[in-house]
Amino acid sequence: MKINTGVTPAQLSTTTKVKAEEKGVDPKDGFVQSGGVSEEVVVPKNLVLKAAKENQEVHTPTTMEKAGETADKIGGIIGGAVGLGAVGFGLYSGGLGGLITGGTIGLGFGPAKAIMTGQVGFDIVKTVFSTGGAMAKAGIVLGAGAAAIGAGVIGYKVGKAAGMIPGYAVGIPVGLLSSKEPELVEKPQPKKKHKAGKLATGIAGVVGGTTAIMGGTGGALIGAGIGTAGATVSGLLLKDLTLASLGQGGLLGAAVGGGVMAIAAGYGGYKLVEWAASAINKAKETGEHVINTVTDAAKPKE
Repeated sequence: MKINTGVTPAQLSTTTKVKAEEKGVDPKDGFVQSGGVSEEVVVPKNLVLKAAKENQEVHTPTTMEKAGETADKIGGIIGGAVGLGAVGFGLYSGGLGGLITGGTIGLGFGPAKAIMTGQVGFDIVKTVFSTGGAMAKAGIVLGAGAAAIGAGVIGYKVGKAAGMIPGYAVGIPVGLLSSKEPELVEKPQPKKKHKAGKLATGIAGVVGGTTAIMGGTGGALIGAGIGTAGATVSGLLLKDLTLASLGQGGLLGAAVGGGVMAIAAGYGGYKLVEWAASAINKAKETGEHVINTVTDAAKPKE
């Protein structure tokens, strides 16, 4: 018999009992005995006995849905491994780029700060270097954090997408062998997404642009080193090592590393501000809810 998902478990249970009474037998373990022939009940016994909640519905999984569940797990594992490796590269390149970018910005603001505070002589030099050092430390933290987040998220998504191919290769046989009995599932709920205001969007753009420069700088330096090393090994193996090949390898590595890490760090910096704005908004909503609840409870009852 086919499952009628438009009927509630309670109605199905009643229908089953009526059919059993008409045949003069009791339903046992999801089957009704009639003249030595077993007829399958409309839904399994465990679903007949379990009433669905308001946020649940009866769903019969398909082979591809079962295969997708397996593929998603395998893809998630592969994506996690790729994302973890990308986080390490992001920390290193973002921290290096943040050191250079932050230090340069600090050295640029140092003289202005010294003059505005009325310092003279050697105190100006001390202020310049102290400002450069402070900005370099801040750049390391911001650059490393943004690049790690961006690289981790992008690495996870790329790794998971690639991992879905072997995931489905394993998942399809699993789906074919899996049980297709109806089951109670949670109804899909619309996700409430916080929309950032103009101020938060502007700040996110500035921070994202700054971290993109940091990530691009560090990624270019690391990429140049990797490219040069690769060209050196290749030249030694092929006995064709030249300064031109080393330069080309370094430039290619710098372009790839700088471009990839600029995108990753820029994305990470933008998301940092977006998450912060969302957290502030949720805290504000929670606070308002608590205040309203306390206020309503304190009102005298009529």
